[in-house]
Order: sequence, then C-alpha cells, then structure tokens
Amino acid sequence: MELLSTTHKIKQSLILLCKTAPIEKITVKQLIEFTGISRATFYNYYTNLTEVWQQITNDVLFEMSTLKKEPLVMFSFSDLQLLEQLAQYIKRRQFVIQMLLNKNGDPEFLEKWEQQMKRIILRYLNDKNIYEKKRRDEMSEFLAVATVHKIIKAIFEENSEHILSTLISTKDILSSFSTHR
Repeated sequence: MELLSTTHKIKQSLILLCKTAPIEKITVKQLIEFTGISRATFYNYYTNLTEVWQQITNDVLFEMSTLKKEPLVMFSFSDLQLLEQLAQYIKRRQFVIQMLLNKNGDPEFLEKWEQQMKRIILRYLNDKNIYEKKRRDEMSEFLAVATVHKIIKAIFEENSEHILSTLISTKDILSSFSTHR
C-alpha cells in the first residue's frame, strides 16, 4: 500500500508544482521538497522526472479507456454517454494533458494517445466487419490522429465544447463507414 500512496503523492505533487512553476524549471530537488519526501524515497520509485511523467501518462490513458468503473467497461464510440464522459474527463484533466504534451513532459504521450485511439477505432471497425484489414488499419490510424489533434487543439484553445463535438464527429464518421460500404 505504501508504494501506491508514495507514487501517487509524487505524481500529484509534480502536477501541483507545475501550476506554480514552469515545467522546464522543475527539478527533482524541488519536487522532493514540495512532496515532503527524501531524495532516497524518490529514487526508490523513479530514476528521473521523465519516469514520473510516463507514469502519469499511463494513468491518464488508462482512465480514458475505462471511464465506467462498475462494471469495468472499455471505451467505445458506439455509446454517446461514454463520449460525454470522455469529454468531461479530458476537460477535468486538460492541465495535466497540456503538461504531458510539453517538451519537458512525456515525449511519448502523444504517440501513446494516438495508438490508444487507433485501437479503439479499429476495434469498432473490426466489430462492424467492414472493409479489408489493411484499409481498416489505415482508416483507424488516420481518424485516430485527426481526433486526438482536434481534441488537443480544443484543449489549448480552452474550448471544452469542441472536445465533445470532435468525439461525436468521429462517432458519426465511424457510423457512416458501416452504412456506406
């Protein structure tokens, strides 16, 4: 249990610290002082700040993919309620997403988010059994990248309504694929 609470405290402290200082100026020393832990404790769990950001990335992407906790439901574009929940989640976590996208955040966050979105879209296309496999792969990658980038644009423009409209547009595009073979 100590592992979870210590790592959670470190991650939350890094996020809070980013609200008071530019991300590129934050050091491990500042983080451990802010968190109230020793340097040895920090290094028991992480080797550097990048690893903390990577763990935050994993947390955010997992939370995006499993919005309903009881029962555990994987995200799908076929459920409008899940789209609304995802839009609300992204809105609540937009500061963290911006930090992850920062050059001093997790350099792999964008690619991981696009890949996750591609898997979700591909699962939808595979379930509908439309188009041949290669075309489904290409379509899911194209649509995933476009969806993620439109959401990021909405985050940085602080236009939370556009987050949901982007998700709904993606849903509509996917629906049109199954009706226009």
